[in-house]
Amino acid sequence: MQPALDARREFLNTEYPSRTWQGRPPLTACPQAQHSLRSYTPETEIALLDLSRIYAYLARQHWFRQVSQQGQFSLEGYLYYLEATWARQTIELTFVIQTLKNLSAPPRMGNARTAYRHKDCASRI
Repeated sequence: MQPALDARREFLNTEYPSRTWQGRPPLTACPQAQHSLRSYTPETEIALLDLSRIYAYLARQHWFRQVSQQGQFSLEGYLYYLEATWARQTIELTFVIQTLKNLSAPPRMGNARTAYRHKDCASRI
């Protein structure tokens, strides 16, 4: 099966036209992507992992959630409970680097609140 997968990958990268690259195959449009110039090993990947870059990326993102009639919303499979005053509002979630937690507040409410995740884990929202 691996030879068939390798052949398919080769075809998609060197022959199949891509809309992203104005009809050119990816490796024709961007030949430097042929190889990363470094070998992969799990140990190397761990050494190269820079959490500060990940945190900086997350800090620039915004996620929106609709709060239910009961004052709940979900994030990554966890259920959070807010005060009833947040019911039926859209909240904006952002990542705060200093605390490594999410922070959120509906535009007209201003202040952040504490939400309680299912299983009694508290998190700043």
